[in-house]
Amino acid sequence: MTNKKNMEHPTSNAQHRNIGIVPFYSKFDACFRGGNVRITLLFFALFLIALLAGGWWWVRGRAPDLVWTAIDVNYLTQQGDANLLQINHTNYFLIDTGHALYAPRLIHFLQEQGVHRLNAIIITHGHNDHYGGLIPILQSPIAVERVYFNPPVTELVTNELFGCSPAELDNIRNEWPGAAFRCCR
Repeated sequence: MTNKKNMEHPTSNAQHRNIGIVPFYSKFDACFRGGNVRITLLFFALFLIALLAGGWWWVRGRAPDLVWTAIDVNYLTQQGDANLLQINHTNYFLIDTGHALYAPRLIHFLQEQGVHRLNAIIITHGHNDHYGGLIPILQSPIAVERVYFNPPVTELVTNELFGCSPAELDNIRNEWPGAAFRCCR
């Protein structure tokens, strides 16, 4: 004759114990028997908190070593370029600076990002939509260690049709006298 308990629930503990298998739900049910509900819930809550804290620590420690931010430095209808590279969480490199008119917003953006020091500013070429914001940045509270810029020669500048001025280039040279100005010729 079959036990009534086994008939009501065909996968009861009694049937599994005959072959040495204890299903997961029976262990889970045991946690909630005999007043253990509060202790079990407390255990699960602490386990969940530890899991979340460990996950946050792991993600925080796994932040990327390179963050590249393309900064919108377009001014009205004029196109401009600026890119910020953050390397190993503490080194910052700015590639191009946009127009001079956009420089206050660029400086504000850099400060919002926690940039207090730039390892280098790299100006890709001699158009003012790339070098125009350089002098305002050099005069800002943001410390700049190096500037890499290969300004075009005066003969090329006078024939340039797109935004390059000998006076602006002279101002840049005067702002960085001596060895601090790195020229890549």
